[in-house]
Amino acid sequence: MKDNENEILITQKQIDNYYNKFGLNKTLSSLHLWGLGVGTVIGGTFFGWNYGLEESGPVGFIFSTIMVTLFYIFITRIFYKFSILLPYAGGPYAYVRKELGKFEGYLAGVFTVVEFLFAASAVTISINSYLINIFPDSSNINLAAGVYLFFLIMHIIGIKNSAIIELIMTGISISALILFIMGTYNSIDLTNILIETPIIGGYNGIIKSIPYTLWFYLCIEGISLSAEETKNPSTNMKLGFRYSILTVSVFNFIVVMICLSSVNMKYLLSNDYPLYSVLKVSQPNDKVLLSVFSFLALISLFSCLNGMINGYSRQIFSLSRAGYLPKIFSRIHSITKTPYLAILVPGIVGIILSTTLNANNLIFIASIASISMFIFVIHSYTKLKENNFEINNKYKKWKNFLGLYMTNAIIVIYVLYSIISKGKVLQVLIFSSIIILYYFLFSRRFIINDAPEEMESKEDILEIN
Repeated sequence: MKDNENEILITQKQIDNYYNKFGLNKTLSSLHLWGLGVGTVIGGTFFGWNYGLEESGPVGFIFSTIMVTLFYIFITRIFYKFSILLPYAGGPYAYVRKELGKFEGYLAGVFTVVEFLFAASAVTISINSYLINIFPDSSNINLAAGVYLFFLIMHIIGIKNSAIIELIMTGISISALILFIMGTYNSIDLTNILIETPIIGGYNGIIKSIPYTLWFYLCIEGISLSAEETKNPSTNMKLGFRYSILTVSVFNFIVVMICLSSVNMKYLLSNDYPLYSVLKVSQPNDKVLLSVFSFLALISLFSCLNGMINGYSRQIFSLSRAGYLPKIFSRIHSITKTPYLAILVPGIVGIILSTTLNANNLIFIASIASISMFIFVIHSYTKLKENNFEINNKYKKWKNFLGLYMTNAIIVIYVLYSIISKGKVLQVLIFSSIIILYYFLFSRRFIINDAPEEMESKEDILEIN
């Protein structure tokens, strides 16, 4: 595939009227992608992760955080390579479709939609909690829904506008974390980590805490879903992924260590605002500092929601454009050139989910969907590398790709273990049956071969460095 910037969105095989009907504007730079990557996940640094302490204890949670961080460094490397080779809105669906086939691509796309949509609903619940804290006399669920609708409208208006807003909110969120670090460093006492039981449940506890350490990085792969709207993807996607994961991982580790060494673990489990709670213990009399931090923390949740809307809308758009989902979701607004129905309709579903499920369950579902999608992406990457290296000897093949095989095997075992231990087997079977039946009864009959991801799947083997 050529790296010609003018041919990235729609190749020479597509005709002009297809571009006018389904094309997205290319407006994003590496800075926009960094803001999107960091902004989408940074809310996880402020809330949600503390639920995992109950499963693993403080030291166990630190181990879990380190393991998950290393995994995400690995997975973002795969994503930026794929997003350069296949710079389409399909993201995970496009990568898996290319290497494994239509059905597997469809499943990867559906898991991505579930991840982003359920994560957005969890963030909406947290926004509501913060609004209760700030405006105790208000009808806060309506305020949270209003925030959601505002960002839906911004995305319909245009990706560049929402990306600029995301970049600003990301900067504000980082300022909040710096403010937190400055306000709490005097209260750090590393012995606090060892006061309570350092590890709860041994290895089992660490494994159970993984969905909550995944929350630190959940949806960061959403950067790849903006590849079709990115200028010069071969450079900007790499920079966007690299600096996003670096920024987030550094802040996550600092925040976890400060929180666990400043207060008792049980105190962190007693509310939904771990950072605000720690800051309140460190600076109990500074009402201005606490108020400012609370407001800035709320902005970080807005940033998360904004990025997650971008993620699920682009994945739904690409699946619809290729015929896997109803065609209505691939309609492009004639003026703004955005997939307005793929933004609006799932957003309404997300608002409903935020009123019917709790944040803990939403985070768990989003995490399992994310990891399930990664299984397909890693397998696709393994196959891509195998196709690029002629290895006839089976021993040499296993030797060269052992790390990738082992990683995927571990993830499969983890997903099965998590579903069984949480008692979600029946729910997963029902959901899996629905999406599989939908594919075989409807989707496969309406697949559009002219969609960029489908056209690419018929091209020669991709070359990867």
